[in-house]
Amino acid sequence: MREVLIVGGGTAGWITALTLQKFVPEARTGPIKYTVVEPSDIGRIGVGEATIPSLKQTLARLGLSERKLLRRTGATFKHGIRFTDWRKGPDGGGDVYFHPFERNVSGKFERFSPYHPAKSTQAVFDVAVSEIATLVGSQQLPDIFSRFQGVQTDLCDRMLPPKTADMPEYDGVVQYAYHLDAEALGDWLKEEGIARGISVIDAAVVDVERTENGNIAQVLTRDKTWIKADFFVDCTGFRSVLMRGALEAEFKDYGRHLLCDRAVAARLPSRNQEPRPFTTASARRHGWTWDLDLSHRRGMGYVYSSGHISDDEAEAFLRAASGQGDAPLEVRQLKMETGRLQQFWIGNCAAVGLASGFLEPLESTGIGLIEIGAYQLASTLIFGDNGAAAREYSRRMRNVFDDAADFVVLHYILSERRDTDFWVEATADARLTDGLRDKLEQWQFREPNAEDDGSLPRIFGFESVRSVLYGMGRRPNLPRAQSIEAAQALKRLVRQGVGRAVSQLPRHSEVLADLVQEIAAPEHSSMVPSSEEVVAAGPGDGKTPIKFRPNDIERVSISKGSMSPSKEKREDYQAEALVPAGPWRELTSAEKDALAAPKDAPMGQLIDVLRFPAKSIVEEMRNLFSRPGANAIDLPSTAEYRTLLERLTAELAPYCTGEMRCLGVITHPPNMETVTRQGPAEPLIGLHVDSWSRTMLGERQSVPNRLCINIGSKPRYLLLAPITIDEMALETGLAEKELQRMNPTDVGRLYLRQRPQAPILRIRIEPGEAYIAPTENVVHDGASTGATDVSLTFLGRFRSIPTPQPA
Repeated sequence: MREVLIVGGGTAGWITALTLQKFVPEARTGPIKYTVVEPSDIGRIGVGEATIPSLKQTLARLGLSERKLLRRTGATFKHGIRFTDWRKGPDGGGDVYFHPFERNVSGKFERFSPYHPAKSTQAVFDVAVSEIATLVGSQQLPDIFSRFQGVQTDLCDRMLPPKTADMPEYDGVVQYAYHLDAEALGDWLKEEGIARGISVIDAAVVDVERTENGNIAQVLTRDKTWIKADFFVDCTGFRSVLMRGALEAEFKDYGRHLLCDRAVAARLPSRNQEPRPFTTASARRHGWTWDLDLSHRRGMGYVYSSGHISDDEAEAFLRAASGQGDAPLEVRQLKMETGRLQQFWIGNCAAVGLASGFLEPLESTGIGLIEIGAYQLASTLIFGDNGAAAREYSRRMRNVFDDAADFVVLHYILSERRDTDFWVEATADARLTDGLRDKLEQWQFREPNAEDDGSLPRIFGFESVRSVLYGMGRRPNLPRAQSIEAAQALKRLVRQGVGRAVSQLPRHSEVLADLVQEIAAPEHSSMVPSSEEVVAAGPGDGKTPIKFRPNDIERVSISKGSMSPSKEKREDYQAEALVPAGPWRELTSAEKDALAAPKDAPMGQLIDVLRFPAKSIVEEMRNLFSRPGANAIDLPSTAEYRTLLERLTAELAPYCTGEMRCLGVITHPPNMETVTRQGPAEPLIGLHVDSWSRTMLGERQSVPNRLCINIGSKPRYLLLAPITIDEMALETGLAEKELQRMNPTDVGRLYLRQRPQAPILRIRIEPGEAYIAPTENVVHDGASTGATDVSLTFLGRFRSIPTPQPA
């Protein structure tokens, strides 16, 4: 498997592409190229503005910045969902309960500890809630439960955020998610994907060609272009062009269990108040509405049953409920088909997102189902494109969807509302699935627990089920406690935590304002830093670029950036390879000044060009390799070569501290844009970073450098980026843990893709000359000119070798 084609973009396509690229970068046949086919003239669904906490883990896992997320999507924080009128409805006096993200039996909240019921046993917690509910009346049970569970309900009452601005990204005092602009999220993910080397084709797929065994061979775009790939991922939304279209995948309809099949969504002006850190889900006569705040606007929608209210009536209701009067509203009507595929992976095609299934967004599952689909696909695809992987992916995703569907049904089936035909039908016993029916019977006599979750992946755990059960006034028939002392102690513990949290957390809007501020980034518009910015500093100074001896500056030229290899040469390179973007030009005076090294420049940041004293030895070596039939495989085993190498090594020894190692002679064909391969039959790798010493990022200033002698008959070039890989790593924006898991070459590629105009330098090395360079600390490669390129390389801690003066 060499090429994977993701058909369809948006949030589903780009989360899938980024996840697969991250976790399945290569197959047994080599690196995998990922391409997204996304038409720019077809609108996205654009809903799914409320998310669940898994999005934090997904973005952190992909190395994406939380600050950028907040800034690019207008995001606000979300503690959970506030449900209104679901139990009895307005005619029954109204009711409210909260489904928070914090868990009463897990989590470590050091900043505000001790406050969490995890300090008590689960049994005490269960009995405490049940006991107090018995004493004060079950009508107050929903509020009692959420406030015993932790501080999140109280934080919502006070409109407080889940974190402070100085906390690490994706870390908070409680678990949290976001409200965000889903279209903006898709745009941002696309930019990040392109920067990481994922290709994109602006086209719409209209047809599929299949092989004799039923697999997809290629897809046809609207402009009559055929695109081949080894594996396909269907992210085409409700259309499901590949899975339900071409492959005729069977679909399991949830309509028997869930009545709502329509939605109308509106984008409303901001309320100009403190943004609410929760979603409100209000039960209505024929469905339910959502209401949430982004930083710059408000989002509201009505999910309803078309069998009980018309589209026009639903839109009119939404307009009235929004409180906007006669003001024009930006609304969007959506037809929803709830259900899932029976097989999520058929042949060489899998589905993620709406192409695989859909649930009404009562518990904000839209983006969450995309995340878990992409991750589960990666975790099975990594073992190969085969039938066993396909069956396992389908098995996992069936469980994810069916379990989430049961959770949504639970909200309806527990309701006591019977005030409209919709609620009579939605709460009917026939709406229950067999699995949910069995669990409800058990939950009459015990609490939901971890055993209910099983071993397969799922979105909602037993804690979420517990929130809904208590919220809807259901509690098991637990044994009565002899006293309520434990319950009262638990209540005091939680109240203490609430007090600490309230006293230390700033306003929601203040934290958002602090986090979305632009962080001053290094300027990359000019080719190299200005001379005022360049300082002669020691190792570890991220502001100092790679330096050259003043006498060598004239032989340096500069490119306009980096790019993927040209179409004609692409097959010769690794999928993610980068090469310099021509044309080359001479340095300006300012650039020369900036790159000129002071006398005490550290070797870890210095490129030194030299013609060393052993001139006659180098010439003898060059003559040896210039003989007819000479090659780099046979000659190193000859006595003549070994004698010359011993003499040369002895000449170099005074200029090397510690061990010196000869890496041998390497030859390359003439006129190569870059020259390095990982093996004789392997593709070119392009600009890269050496890793002879296996040193971690951040510690490469002191690694051995490389001395490379041109023993060919024509000039050759050293190509390099003008800053160190350690500095590149800092500027990618990735977390340190993420960086340490990456290959340094991948870090360099990421940096260059983020900054395609960042310059590449080229320095000419004449026959008989050599360079000393920190190639484990700089993105680099070689380039050949009009004859076979021959070089001899040593590794060691070299210092500058004096160039002999003319006699």
